[in-house]
Amino acid sequence: MEHSHHRNARVTALKTGQIEFYTQAAEEIET
Repeated sequence: MEHSHHRNARVTALKTGQIEFYTQAAEEIET
């Protein structure tokens, strides 16, 4: 259980990082 939860946490962090990356890219394009 713990291993699966830890893995899901990493996936969530990765998705969040991607969202932040795309948000920054979008802001740069708008500027």
